[in-house]
Amino acid sequence: MERWMGLWLAENEDPKTMSYYDNKTIPYYWDLARHYVLTDNFYSSVLSYSLPNHWFALAGQSPVTSMFYFMHRPPHNNILNQADNASIIAGGSGSQNTTMGNSTVAANFGVNPNSTSTNLRDEVARVYLEESNLTKTVADLFMNNTHNITWKYYDHLVRAGNYKAAVSSGRAFEFWNPFSAKGSTYTAAYSPHFAKSTNIYRSKEWQLSTGVVGDAEFSH
Repeated sequence: MERWMGLWLAENEDPKTMSYYDNKTIPYYWDLARHYVLTDNFYSSVLSYSLPNHWFALAGQSPVTSMFYFMHRPPHNNILNQADNASIIAGGSGSQNTTMGNSTVAANFGVNPNSTSTNLRDEVARVYLEESNLTKTVADLFMNNTHNITWKYYDHLVRAGNYKAAVSSGRAFEFWNPFSAKGSTYTAAYSPHFAKSTNIYRSKEWQLSTGVVGDAEFSH
């Protein structure tokens, strides 16, 4: 549970690095903790909140920014280079190129390579998107395989060319779907592989989903 029991006060520059409730504040829960095991032997890839751990499930790594900052919709929408046309932002031709799937696409997907604001949240969001686009995931492996593997990621539909809208609306920074931060997700090659979570049991393809209990899971 994000921000559970005030453990993330430091994010808001609170001088305390950690906060907790004692038995005087929540005696009922305190008694439960004394008599029953709570998340015993609970492990995660990153000692942090949900987003970087979801990245690890999909990529075996995480954008560094996501480990130390919560992602928010940036106050100002200057992250994507407004000089780039829609085709570049959606993954068309550009000055920086990389191979994804069967097509060559712009590596940064229109994300400004330089700071665009003095606002910390703007800069955190920009760097997060920049790092996300450089982070290879299992989807990239599937797209570049030579065995014709079919796959779907079940969370929500993705429309090709909608990267700028996702950044503006804040969807690119959601906790449950790291793919939303990647420009490749919104290309014509990748976008058909993203489906509604309600359709997860209707397919026999490799299934990547946000999972029944909240975190990412893989099934075949």
